[in-house]
Amino acid sequence: MLPVPFIISQYLNLLIKPVSSLELISAQSLNINLSTALNVSTPNASFSPTPPPSLLSNPYSPNLTTVTIQCDGATYGDDLNLNSCVDAFEQIPHYVNELTWGPRTQGQWNVNLPWRIYSSDALCAIDVQSRSGVAVSDKTSWYNIAQVADKVIEECVRPHSSGGVMRNVGVKSNLILSILSYAPSVHCSGPGSAALDSGQCSIIVSDMFATTDTQIFGPIGERGVEVELPKLFYQPSVGARSCAVLVNTRGPLDTSSWYEVWAGANAIMALCVSKSVGGISTGQGVLRNVFVIIKDVPRGIADV
Repeated sequence: MLPVPFIISQYLNLLIKPVSSLELISAQSLNINLSTALNVSTPNASFSPTPPPSLLSNPYSPNLTTVTIQCDGATYGDDLNLNSCVDAFEQIPHYVNELTWGPRTQGQWNVNLPWRIYSSDALCAIDVQSRSGVAVSDKTSWYNIAQVADKVIEECVRPHSSGGVMRNVGVKSNLILSILSYAPSVHCSGPGSAALDSGQCSIIVSDMFATTDTQIFGPIGERGVEVELPKLFYQPSVGARSCAVLVNTRGPLDTSSWYEVWAGANAIMALCVSKSVGGISTGQGVLRNVFVIIKDVPRGIADV
């Protein structure tokens, strides 16, 4: 188990000019004490939020005969737990109104892509992404997404314990839904930590970078670094404190992607923020040096 030696310690004298609804602060703007350990505890895997009504037995499933399901244990995992995946499925909203879905950096949509929901133990994930190379939006409803997920569970997870993918989802067939295994390395903040606003944290994670391109992450000033760390994502808050997502590294240069970092942030959302506490996800990157923290920060960091 890796040590967790990181915490934000000084914010009050920062002068940050807002640049958008989601603020991004580079390492040059931060005064971060990396010597103080984050107060964390092992996540409670037994936590189970109240899910929406299940659609597994809904007789009004849409016609999905034009799409193809591919079960692929090598790509999406071959040891998925059925109960975990059903738990993730039951957390998908079940509204029938049609929404717009599109890449988060290429427009404004009802749902930013990629989108992910975890099971309560974060061992099973349901992903929705755009088709490779397609920078356009599509339309579908949460209800249809739930039905597609149901089909993948019934054809891949239930009989084979395998993950899988369904392509050509959406009105224009531009969406891909996959069900895959995930191995979280998450620790939640311990007793006495400040309560987080889960809605505010969700907005930040939904808007943060999530590109799949491989890049070199590392400390500011290192030769060859493409993503300088630390970076802090937050939203200005009217309250005393604000939710923030900190991405940092514990060592030298490492190869990762914002998608991998974003997946770690989502795991913190599932295991920690769902209980109104922050947490840390470690082990991102080839060398497992990159980590992400979701934590509350003082109001002053976002108000200037």
